[in-house]
Amino acid sequence: MGVPLALAALALGWHGLWAMTVPGPLDWDPAYYRDVAQHILAGEGAVSSAAWQAALTAGPLPAPADLHWMPLPSRVLLPGLALWPARGDQLVTALLAAAWAPLAWALARALGLRPAAAALAGLWAATGLGWVRFLSTPDVFALYGVIGAAGWLAVLRGATGWAAAAAVAAALSRGDGFVLGAALGLGLGGARGALVASAGLLAAGGWGAWALASGGALALEIRAAALHAPDIGGFIEGVRAPRGLGPRVAALPAELGQLPATALVAGAGLLPLPALAGAALHRRRRAVGAALAFLVGAPLLGLLLAPAIAASGSPFRSGAALACLGAALGAAGVDALEHRLVARGWRPGVLFWGVAVGAIAAAGTIGLGNRAARPEAPVDCGPLEGIPVEAVVLTGRPLLVRARCGHPTVVLTRATPPAEVADRAARTGATYALLPEADVDRSVPLRADAARLLPGWTELQPGLFRAPLAD
Repeated sequence: MGVPLALAALALGWHGLWAMTVPGPLDWDPAYYRDVAQHILAGEGAVSSAAWQAALTAGPLPAPADLHWMPLPSRVLLPGLALWPARGDQLVTALLAAAWAPLAWALARALGLRPAAAALAGLWAATGLGWVRFLSTPDVFALYGVIGAAGWLAVLRGATGWAAAAAVAAALSRGDGFVLGAALGLGLGGARGALVASAGLLAAGGWGAWALASGGALALEIRAAALHAPDIGGFIEGVRAPRGLGPRVAALPAELGQLPATALVAGAGLLPLPALAGAALHRRRRAVGAALAFLVGAPLLGLLLAPAIAASGSPFRSGAALACLGAALGAAGVDALEHRLVARGWRPGVLFWGVAVGAIAAAGTIGLGNRAARPEAPVDCGPLEGIPVEAVVLTGRPLLVRARCGHPTVVLTRATPPAEVADRAARTGATYALLPEADVDRSVPLRADAARLLPGWTELQPGLFRAPLAD
């Protein structure tokens, strides 16, 4: 157990350092999970104080949670936030990300790799690959990577019960998580495989039934918006553009054509080819074939069911379920090449060390690149200072403003008609508005657009407006 523990400790230190560069959520998903977890810890139940989608602005805040995002990613944050309210969610995420390393080592050993190759697999997974920057925030990546690795390990060991548990956990972690359960079932095959796949489908169906029972018309509206939105902006605003099966199929080649680039980024450039070589070497194992089916099938099914949602980073998120198995197969490919090179006179271990150093450098480069391309969201809470913390705020970044500034928030974009702005404010009790660009760039001229968006509101300071009838 010494090597797995050492790999886990190394990974925890690595992800801890990255977490220090990310003081809060980078995107809506982690902001949402954190918000829901905070409400649960406060004894208020599974609700959210950020109406991030027009369908959720039907009434006052807080609104029912888990009608679009799944429940497990927010629940795993509870112990960390209970112990460390400021950054306990990041601690939980770092611990989950650190578990990738020993799981990849275990997968490599289950494939029959020698200890040195298994250690390389663990080190590869420890870097976080192309997900490294996102493993520092309470998003679903780290959790889904652990669930996927545990599921593939259960399949390789023939542990039906553990595979079924992974299928259920996957279904409760992502809207497309039932596809992972089906892939795990395919890896087991036969009656046991059917049981595992059914467990994932039943979990997804059960949670969907619960959401409909608790959310009613609101849950139905969100489901319809997800299925028929023209793009992610349309989903947020509740715009629907129903497309039949034909147009969806016709759009698949362009969307699926992006998968190789996604795989290269997720694998930090170095992993995909060795992983494919390792998959070819272990092609007789059903788990490997099932993983390849999941690699293509998950994005394909998502794009057919909900193109606007699936095209917005879903393959990248779902791909985390293959991270540890990919590292193990990559190590298998490197190990096979190492044997050939040693037979031709190369010094043993040279290739392994080169790949290990390259993996760390590649992941670090991807992480720094992500940091430059997607820096910490420049949410400016300054305009909100001095107003009551319970005051509901209309804003273009409702989840991030909620996470950073603490106010209940309601979505407002430039696409929102003025009449809808007034109606949305009345229905949710919003008395202040931080205009969509005000929380990103205070230098953008806003007065003309504010006159269109918020007729009758009073500008308190640049970007911050007050409702005309507010006390």
